[in-house]
Amino acid sequence: MLKTILFLLFLSLASLAQEDSITIPQSLLDQVEKGHAESAYFIATQFDEKSVDNEKFYQQAKLWMQKSAEMGYPQAMYELAQMFDYEELENKALEWYMKASEFGHADAIYSIASIYIRGNETHPSDCLKAYQWYEKAEAKDNIVSYNDHAWSLATAPDKKCRNPERALKVFSAVSSHYSSSLDAMPLAYLDTQAAVYAAISDFNRAIKLQQKVLEGLPEDSENRRIFLERLESYKMRKSWIQQ
Repeated sequence: MLKTILFLLFLSLASLAQEDSITIPQSLLDQVEKGHAESAYFIATQFDEKSVDNEKFYQQAKLWMQKSAEMGYPQAMYELAQMFDYEELENKALEWYMKASEFGHADAIYSIASIYIRGNETHPSDCLKAYQWYEKAEAKDNIVSYNDHAWSLATAPDKKCRNPERALKVFSAVSSHYSSSLDAMPLAYLDTQAAVYAAISDFNRAIKLQQKVLEGLPEDSENRRIFLERLESYKMRKSWIQQ
């Protein structure tokens, strides 16, 4: 019933939306006043959809997203954290990712791992802590977490972070997910798989996969050079170590 009401309100919002403003129906504001966090999130998404190159709408989206997050809606917590991440306010992003993770939000858990992998001024890069968060996301079958975890285990510059055999085991979940068709696997995941095989010295397989990655890339892709460098490394029987 509530979803039907929200849909009808969406139609109402769409009809009231102007180039530089959106009028929020009083009935929706009443739902927020009663403490309905999903309604606040719904309003946030309507502003967010029109926020490209529109700072006014972006700030309104952020305001309503924070209202929904503070009312306890996990998806709003996660998307608010993404906004802070986009603004490079990583400490605020981490705070809201953490809150969303308490509700078991898999993408928020993965995002926490990503912050610990790349590090920032307040939280230095910590692969072991990141791996703990990757594993929590993997417990919720977050495929991108399996991929990034395997990549770091195979290519991390710090030896204490590298474990090629573990990388192969972690990546097996990605392989299983796309077992019906290797062609369906994203090129970024194939690139990871090639790095994992190179890490365990299976260079022939690594070369074959890296060539497949390059075949799938447009000629003008900005990533082509780095993928070629990896291929040359594998041909020289060297694993790839991330710089």
